[in-house]
Amino acid sequence: MRKPLRDFYQISGIAVVPLRFGAGVKSKVVEAMHHGLPLVTTSVGIQGMVGLEEIVHLGATAAEIADRVLFLLKNTEAWEKSSSLGSDYVGKHFSASAIKNTLAYDFLEIAVE
Repeated sequence: MRKPLRDFYQISGIAVVPLRFGAGVKSKVVEAMHHGLPLVTTSVGIQGMVGLEEIVHLGATAAEIADRVLFLLKNTEAWEKSSSLGSDYVGKHFSASAIKNTLAYDFLEIAVE
């Protein structure tokens, strides 16, 4: 029997998303932060998400990504801060209420024009 992905998030310490190409918001990035995992990724991994470069740990090479992972594994305070900021970011930008507010705003903009 296959385990749900959320089970893996619960036993994982860090999410690593070493993307080299792609476009738009990456659901795997949002999902990992939703589950409270600190994130190590590339600049491609945060494309389309304003302000995320202040929250996640970025690396451009395999060595840089490995260094960020080791830093988080060895630094409980940094791990907890990254986890908390990531969860807050998801709540602010991707929660049901955030999406509802965005859609309501966009609808009002259309209705006024």
